[in-house]
Amino acid sequence: ARSFYALSDTLTPFKLALWTVLTNALGSFLLTRQVVIQPFFEILKVKNSFDARIIGLAIAFSLSSILYMVLLFFKLKAKTGPLETKLSSVVWKFLLASMIMGVVVQGGKFVLGSVINLNTGVGVAMQTFIAGGLGVVVYLVVTRLMHLKEAQRIIEKIKIF
Repeated sequence: ARSFYALSDTLTPFKLALWTVLTNALGSFLLTRQVVIQPFFEILKVKNSFDARIIGLAIAFSLSSILYMVLLFFKLKAKTGPLETKLSSVVWKFLLASMIMGVVVQGGKFVLGSVINLNTGVGVAMQTFIAGGLGVVVYLVVTRLMHLKEAQRIIEKIKIF
């Protein structure tokens, strides 16, 4: 959205945000229905020990946020012409690093779940912080290996502390 603000266009992000909010509301309504979300739990073999509607809200929010990003990207591309290939290559590198981080975090949660007692708040907090911390480290290492300047700036800021 900041790119549009730099171009003195505040209306486009606003209109797209309205569509995104409507999409989020509709998605939340549909995905909080037990009938819609339950088959996914059966496919993934997830025990339904919690309220599945919470997952539906998270999925709806995530999908609407991704939709907003994609709509902004294509509108910006239409407004400014083709975006530099360097920019798109950086975006793909960050996306790949994020996916690797996600796999590491989920794998870490799985491994830690078999070692840590998750019936206590302390156990869940430990699992969250250890898996999340491992994910952050892997993300920074992967982005550094990809020679991303933006990631190097983050690492330099961390070194200050």
